[in-house]
Amino acid sequence: MTGSIPSEELKVAVPYDEKADIELFSVPSNYLKLDMSPGKFAVFLPGGGHMPNCHVKKPDTLHKLVVKVQRDFGIK
Repeated sequence: MTGSIPSEELKVAVPYDEKADIELFSVPSNYLKLDMSPGKFAVFLPGGGHMPNCHVKKPDTLHKLVVKVQRDFGIK
């Protein structure tokens, strides 16, 4: 399971670390829960906070792959 919420609704717990390319937030009291199982995937766009490593029934082995794509829409 993973959770999703708009980033502007989150409170920063650990500020952005440019070297690690990560920023951590406090766990919100309410968020959209996505049931992720083998063969499923989720795409999170900029502005969409996500919380990995949420387990529904018990701790489990979880694999996460992050791919960041630079975007340029050519808008000036």
